Amino acid sequence: MENIEKTYEVMKKLKSIKESMHQMMQNQLKDLTLTGPQGMVVGLLTRNDSLRMSELADKLGLSVSTVSEIIDRLERMEVVKRLKSEEDGRVVLVKLTDEFREESAGKFKEIESVWLKKIDLASDDELQKIIDGLEALDRLLGKE
Repeated sequence: MENIEKTYEVMKKLKSIKESMHQMMQNQLKDLTLTGPQGMVVGLLTRNDSLRMSELADKLGLSVSTVSEIIDRLERMEVVKRLKSEEDGRVVLVKLTDEFREESAGKFKEIESVWLKKIDLASDDELQKIIDGLEALDRLLGKE
């Protein structure tokens, strides 16, 4: 197979993976009226009491400004609230509202369970190969 054909094969596989993940997230989050990125933020916050914007951005692989826009929408929906850190008043923390945490706790455990079942289908060796392959692709695409 020529390199250009391999390039198209890689793009085709990535598109298929993206579509599959998008569909799974849409199906899982439709009851909560959250988008995929919003659901990922909420998922992280269900596992943590609160996180700084920079922590959320780092964990999601997004810019702080993108996360800030997501948080703005979630705040308007009364899903999250921003709080000043007690240790450092300059630091803004993001936390789920108590009401949303109570309403959604079971749903996010269910969502995590679905994703874990998918990942558990792979052996440790397969998972490492996937991670290594994605890291290599990320590295190659990041080069100019």
